[in-house]
Amino acid sequence: MLYVSLALRDANALVMCPPGKLLNRYVRGALAGLRELGYPAHYFGRDFVSLDALPVAYVAWAEHRSGLAQLELFIAHSRPFALPDALSAYPVPSEPAFRGRAPTTLAEGKPDGAPAAAAVLEAIAAGYAGTFGASLRPFDLDIKQLERAAHIERVVRTVDERPGLAWSAPHEEAIGFVSAGVGLDANGAISAARVAGDFFMHADCNADLEEALVGKRPTDDTFATAIDAVLAHRVGLIEGVRSLRTLHAAFIEAAQLAQAHA
Repeated sequence: MLYVSLALRDANALVMCPPGKLLNRYVRGALAGLRELGYPAHYFGRDFVSLDALPVAYVAWAEHRSGLAQLELFIAHSRPFALPDALSAYPVPSEPAFRGRAPTTLAEGKPDGAPAAAAVLEAIAAGYAGTFGASLRPFDLDIKQLERAAHIERVVRTVDERPGLAWSAPHEEAIGFVSAGVGLDANGAISAARVAGDFFMHADCNADLEEALVGKRPTDDTFATAIDAVLAHRVGLIEGVRSLRTLHAAFIEAAQLAQAHA
């Protein structure tokens, strides 16, 4: 498995990027690199890059209130990137994953096998440079940067954890499943709230949802108002969810479970 990360000071750093188009605009460098290696790479607007129509790389984004944005690719070099069905704890989906296409690998995409991992990564880096008119300046991380990375790794594993939440069952959505978690205080008011699952969401939205919900009674209107206020005021805050009603239903179910266990 190969990992590629593109970090941007903001979504418009290399090209004008309207809200909700981060993947569409910035996956182009990876496509250019893979095509330079002879692969028929395409992006059809979901959460994966394809060779012809077969998924070969998972692609995701993150964006922060500060403007910082990140695109990530998990590229299947010699093994598929998808989790085997036997290891999934999700219910059987009503629609097959990846539009029913079996994931492939770079090795399967060429008769003589995939280029070396380093060659693939170099081609993708060159693809980004060429696509966006940037220059490549390779450098090695110094000891302080490596120490900071090790510290961040430990912190990231615990960020946003909320122990004691009651979680809804997975609710099926566009590219997978969505669940919500709710905690209640001794008076039955919301004390914590989170959504998680197979979708992309602006990094600050979970905290904003919780801020809009904490201290309020867990009613239909409470959840609907918070979801609309946080997620419906502009395009691009959440992707991979067809309807915000799915989040609403998950929150209601989680609140009912929290009340039952109070």
